[in-house]
Amino acid sequence: MLTPRPVRRRTGALALAALGLTLAGVSGCGTHTSAVPGPAAEPAVSPALTHAPAGRIVPLPAGSRPEGLVVDGRTGTVAVALRAPDRLALLDTATLTPRVVAAPGAGRHLSLLSPGTLLLPGEDADTLTTLGLPGGTVLSAVKVGHQPHDAAAVGNRVLDSDELSGAVTITEGTRVLARFAGPVQPGGVAAAGDRVLVVDVRSDEVWSYDLTTIHALGSRPAGKGPTHAVGLDGRHVLVVDTTGDALLTYDLGTSATAAPTGPDSRVAAAGRPYGIAADPVRHRVWVASSAGNTLQRYDYDAGGRLTAVGGPVPTVRGPYSVAVDPATGSVYVAGIDDAQLQVLPG
Repeated sequence: MLTPRPVRRRTGALALAALGLTLAGVSGCGTHTSAVPGPAAEPAVSPALTHAPAGRIVPLPAGSRPEGLVVDGRTGTVAVALRAPDRLALLDTATLTPRVVAAPGAGRHLSLLSPGTLLLPGEDADTLTTLGLPGGTVLSAVKVGHQPHDAAAVGNRVLDSDELSGAVTITEGTRVLARFAGPVQPGGVAAAGDRVLVVDVRSDEVWSYDLTTIHALGSRPAGKGPTHAVGLDGRHVLVVDTTGDALLTYDLGTSATAAPTGPDSRVAAAGRPYGIAADPVRHRVWVASSAGNTLQRYDYDAGGRLTAVGGPVPTVRGPYSVAVDPATGSVYVAGIDDAQLQVLPG
């Protein structure tokens, strides 16, 4: 189970006064607001394994609860966020031998600013840090909102979801360019083209932002309990509706003022889906079931529509994070319960 995190709801004038934010563009076409936000969606408490996990299993430090995973194709590095204490496990994709280094914050999600440069939103440090790979050397850091949860880059600009500030922050290097209130509790983040989509895990909505013009573009409903998102191509984003056992596709569009449309398609995905990763090179998506300890492959077309391929693959326990090596198509799954990394060759 995830460590319980306090929820601090701020909306409207209170959020603006507390954070000094602007709402430019938030009230644009297509904005949708839930009347009474509910509790944040969470993954299932994964049961004991009933099948041996497929592929190769790499042990990580005991009790480190790995969550947050990315593969850098340029350096051939797998980066895994570890906790208690805050660390990173860095593995060469050829040898898969973990090298553990200190981290400047607790990461629940990891992503890339660019090939060879890691983005780490430090939830306990209120800081967005960039690190060089393969060594994990800190390159820069910028203060953002309270408990940055996830981040996505468009060029040199980054949007992070400040989960307990009810806001998102857009940065470039060590400069804060803008902050926008709106989502009650922003969670998962994904980029497509010049746009970034943010999942509001309490109001069950998605919000979109243009990082070129630095505008908030509006929101749309997003099922019964969305958590994570992943970009598929230059305009489509796939959202995991964890409570609703579904995968939702959104079109972020290209018009400078348009809100996202969707969900344009919905595919059932049983077992409280949670971890997700896309392979744009091969047009595949991998989705992990937190209640079933399994991984399902989907192929997608130019419109972001999914087709399940094959059956579920047994995973490690607590498959909350998934990543794909863009060079080989190999899939990596971090098991939070038993501190293991699973490798499925491409």
